Amino acid sequence: MNAPLIRAVSWNLLSYGKSAKSTRRGQHESLRFLRPDLVCLQEIYAVGADLAELDRLVTSIAEALGMVAFAVPARHSDCHLAILWRPEYEVLSQR
Repeated sequence: MNAPLIRAVSWNLLSYGKSAKSTRRGQHESLRFLRPDLVCLQEIYAVGADLAELDRLVTSIAEALGMVAFAVPARHSDCHLAILWRPEYEVLSQR
């Protein structure tokens, strides 16, 4: 039985949100070039518990890549996480 291959990427964006828009666009372009099925991102910068800002930043990445996203707020840091996946993949759980 041949299982389908999934292309996964993990990337520390180094304070995405504090970086210049041109830097963020370049990060989007690099991710599009890699054509991942699953993306795990670190250091999405949103001050404190500003979940609206975190959602805005993660949504901008997801829209740029044509992916679905799930933001993961950090408990003790302003640098948060996100998981993105292609919309054709079914989510089993978001726990």
